[in-house]
Amino acid sequence: MLTPATPYKNIQIASEAFINEMLQQKTLYVTGNNVDMAVLNKWQQYWASQPLTELKSDDQKLAFWINIYNGVTIFFIIQLQLKVHMREDLHFFDGYFLQFDQYELSLDAIEHGILRKNKDVHFDNDAAFLALQVHQFNYQIHFALNCGGLSCPSIHVYQANTIQQQLQTVTTQFVTDNFLIDDEHQTITCNAIFNWYKNDFENKYLNDSLYKNYRINIIDYNWNF
Repeated sequence: MLTPATPYKNIQIASEAFINEMLQQKTLYVTGNNVDMAVLNKWQQYWASQPLTELKSDDQKLAFWINIYNGVTIFFIIQLQLKVHMREDLHFFDGYFLQFDQYELSLDAIEHGILRKNKDVHFDNDAAFLALQVHQFNYQIHFALNCGGLSCPSIHVYQANTIQQQLQTVTTQFVTDNFLIDDEHQTITCNAIFNWYKNDFENKYLNDSLYKNYRINIIDYNWNF
C-alpha cells in the first residue's frame, strides 16, 4: 500500500499516489469497512511539509491540483464521517482546510482560486497565493473535478506529461454522456455542470448559437456518493 512514508521523486508523483490511496480508502468507507485513519494523517503531514515551487507549467499545475482536489474531497468525506452526500455539511467546500506548504486550502480555494483563476473573486489578490494559479484557464477542468457526487465526472489519475490528452478524453466522454441533443424536438438534456459553469464555456454547449431556440432540461444533480 502506498503511503507518504514512501519516497517520491516529486510532488506530482506523490499526487498520483495520493488519489490512488484515497480511492482505496473511499472503497473501504462506503462499504462499511474500517478506514486506515493513520494513512489520512500521514498524508496530511506530508502535504504540509512539501514545497510547491516545482509547479511551474500549466500542465504540472493542472495535473497536480486536479489530483489533489479529487483526493481532498474523499479525505474530507471520510474525516467528517459523512453518511450519504457532501451537503450534509453546508461548509464542506469552503469551511475545511488542508495545509499545502504554507497554504491552508479549502476545496473552493483549489477549484475557484487556483484552477479557475479566481473567476468569481473568491480570494484576495495575495501575490504568493496567486502564484499557485494556472496561467491560462482551461474549461475542461469541469469534466475532471469530482466533488464526490454520483453526477460528477469520474475520477482519473492525471499526469503532467499527458494532461492535455487526458482532459480532451474525459471532456469528450462527459459531453457524450451528459449533453444530449435532440434536434428533432429542439431540446437539450444535460448535466447541471453545463448550466453552473455556463460562463466558463464561452461559445460552447449551452452558449452555442445553434441551440439558442432549444428547450433546456437540466438533470437534477445527484450529490450522493
